[in-house]
Amino acid sequence: MAVSRRADYAIRMMMELARNPSDVPVPARTVGSKQGVPLEFARAIASDLASAGLLRAKRGTGGGIELSRQPCDISVYDILSAVDGSVSISTCTVDPEWCERIGTCRMHRVWKGADRYLEEYLSNVRLDALVAEPRAHTA
Repeated sequence: MAVSRRADYAIRMMMELARNPSDVPVPARTVGSKQGVPLEFARAIASDLASAGLLRAKRGTGGGIELSRQPCDISVYDILSAVDGSVSISTCTVDPEWCERIGTCRMHRVWKGADRYLEEYLSNVRLDALVAEPRAHTA
């Protein structure tokens, strides 16, 4: 599984919103700009996150986006699922018609097990913890 650019942008936007101390909605343009997310991507991602119940969107003057839950109640898995759909190691675990070897492939159960571990791990990484971590330093 590779993390898509869309998923990376979504996580960065959610972290930016989690850092916003006020209860005032922030324009998607502002959130995207602070995280280097192109405006059209930011709007589409915000729409996906709102549809998944992770954001609230308010239109008009004073409008914008805000978290719909506390950061401690939002996981990385929630965000990835909202923008990319299923989070999986192999296509065969989410699309049984993808491979003609389903039912006879010894690796299928291995991939399913890896999916369970991945989901469990990402479900336990919370937005508040990401925001609280010191920034990584690059050499």
